Amino acid sequence: MDNVLYSSKITRWRTPPSLFGKLNDEFHFTLDAAASDDNALCRNYYTKATDGLAQSWDGETVFCNPPYGTRLTDAWVRKGSEIKRGICVMLLAARTDTRRWHRWIQWQAEVRLLPGRVHFLNPDGSDAGPAPFPSAVVIWHHLWKER
Repeated sequence: MDNVLYSSKITRWRTPPSLFGKLNDEFHFTLDAAASDDNALCRNYYTKATDGLAQSWDGETVFCNPPYGTRLTDAWVRKGSEIKRGICVMLLAARTDTRRWHRWIQWQAEVRLLPGRVHFLNPDGSDAGPAPFPSAVVIWHHLWKER
C-alpha cells in the first residue's frame, strides 16, 4: 500500500474514472465542487482558487470528492447537506464514528457503502493503491419545487 495515503501532504486524490462514470451515468453531474484544472470531472468546476465552499451549489447536480485529511472536511460535508435544491453526491471516507457523520449524513442522506477499498489516483493519474479506509458515496437529494 502506498504510504502517501496516510499522509496529509497530498489532500486531493483523484476519483477513479470507473467510479465517477457509474455515478455520472446515474446523476448527470453539472458541477465538480472540489476540483483542480487538471482533474476536473465536469465542464463546470471549482478549484482551490475559486473556493467551492464559498460558491452556491443550489440548483446543481454536484459531484464532490473533497480534500482528504484537512480540517475543512466538516465544512464540505455540511455544505453538501445544506443545499436548498439540487443533488449533492460526495465521495467520503466511511467514518461513521465521527460527529460529522451523525450531524449531516445519518438521517439526512442516502448512503452507499462501497465494497472493498477505493483505488484513488495520485495527482499524476497513476494508481495510488487501495485507500487505508472504507469509502461511501453520500447523496443528499434536495429537489424542492418552487411555487
